[in-house]
Amino acid sequence: MSELAEFDDLAQLRVLLRAAMVLKFDIPEASAGPLAGSPVFASAVHRLRDALVAALESTGSSAAARTEAGWYRLAEHPHQWELLARRASNHPRWAELDGKARRDWVETLAAPLVADEESLTAIITRADGER
Repeated sequence: MSELAEFDDLAQLRVLLRAAMVLKFDIPEASAGPLAGSPVFASAVHRLRDALVAALESTGSSAAARTEAGWYRLAEHPHQWELLARRASNHPRWAELDGKARRDWVETLAAPLVADEESLTAIITRADGER
């Protein structure tokens, strides 16, 4: 099932994405509640990010689209890796998860940031050291 939502302008998308970043990275995990590790929330904010980049591209602002897409790369936020490693290692079955499940979990925690292989590896290695 697919739902369509319309926004008045790109500022509304940016504000929602900023709220997601605050929820994920600027408030304690206990206060963030289940949204911090929710695959549904992660998917939704990834879609918002993709919609923002696509909207910028469609208006001919390809440089702005590249800048926005680049800002949402996990590699651009290494200061968040320690937090993500700690949260990843708090998964109740972290030690039992295989490589793909660990990557999926870190990607969920990192959303709306887009994870690359190098960032994922670094975070997973740190998470293993947390245990």
